[in-house]
Amino acid sequence: MFYCAVIFTILASLAAFYPVVSGHSLGGHRMDKSMYLKLTDRWYRWPEKCPFSKDSGCSCLGSNRQKKVVCEGKGVTTLPSFTHLPALSELVLKNTALKGLTKSTFTHVRAHGVTIEGGDLGNRIQLGALDGLKYSLRTLTIKNAALTTLPQGLFRKLRRLRRMKIEGNPDLKILPAGIFSGLRNLQYLFLDNNGLRTLPQDIFSRMSKLNVLSIVRNRLRRLSDNTFSGLSRLESLFLDGNGLTTVPSGLLRALHGLVIVSFKNNKIAKVESKAFEGPLMLQWLDLSDNHLTTVSPCMFSGLDSGVGVNLENNAITCSCALQWWRDVRNVFPMGVCHGPGGAAGKELIEFSNPACELIMESTELLC
Repeated sequence: MFYCAVIFTILASLAAFYPVVSGHSLGGHRMDKSMYLKLTDRWYRWPEKCPFSKDSGCSCLGSNRQKKVVCEGKGVTTLPSFTHLPALSELVLKNTALKGLTKSTFTHVRAHGVTIEGGDLGNRIQLGALDGLKYSLRTLTIKNAALTTLPQGLFRKLRRLRRMKIEGNPDLKILPAGIFSGLRNLQYLFLDNNGLRTLPQDIFSRMSKLNVLSIVRNRLRRLSDNTFSGLSRLESLFLDGNGLTTVPSGLLRALHGLVIVSFKNNKIAKVESKAFEGPLMLQWLDLSDNHLTTVSPCMFSGLDSGVGVNLENNAITCSCALQWWRDVRNVFPMGVCHGPGGAAGKELIEFSNPACELIMESTELLC
């Protein structure tokens, strides 16, 4: 009762300068709803005032500054009311028996982060299911939730979202062309361990603030030259563990801020001429654990000086055709020769064969 009296006194004194939530003017000044909610959130006793019963499957964790709600277990078939709760740092739904996400699921939820882990969402996420989080959500994770589809426009209103992970859904094979529409402020996107087989053209367009994109361990077989158009601020791109066989010409053309790109553990046997055409700021290129047998200087045309290239665990033949490394200073290869004969085991960057000298002198490198 004492705390309630103190809060009431403070709010009453503020009423001389600001309005109450109903919007009535007091003292000629107004208080908007967001300011009122911030004041009540600050004095909300957490987690002592947790309103959920044990039977609900939901519990309150954290502190007044880091308010967290976890709803866990098969007993959670519907979410309890969040109407009178303060803004949460995170809402976690773990291994629940929710039969999907509807337009009403998050209607009264205010949370900076939402994590949905486990369960069986399948194709049961309605368009508009996340709209209730549009003013608060900064981080979204949907992991191991047996997703099969996502409705186009699902994220359209999440303009404050900064980080998103959709991971561990092997039956998620296709993404709608406009699935990321509206995510203009997203900075980190992780699509790892899904079953993606292809990416629509321009799927990342208008995501001009994205810094990190990871599409690791999916089933991608090919990429088009405009797959990554629009990602002008992208710094790191990870495509490890897919089934890519070729790096097409111009793939990274629009990624002017790219610093790191990894194609590790694919099936790449060919890197097309000008695949890394710039201007790029690339510093690290990982092509390790692939099926490359030869490396052409045209692969790296357009790269600035000082780029590290990881070619480990490729079956590269160190013939005279590879000795161009000696005269090139813009790339520094890592890896060893696979053959032939005495060249096997030698570091690529140190490979030299005197018998190749005359051939190299009479050969002009044209791309």
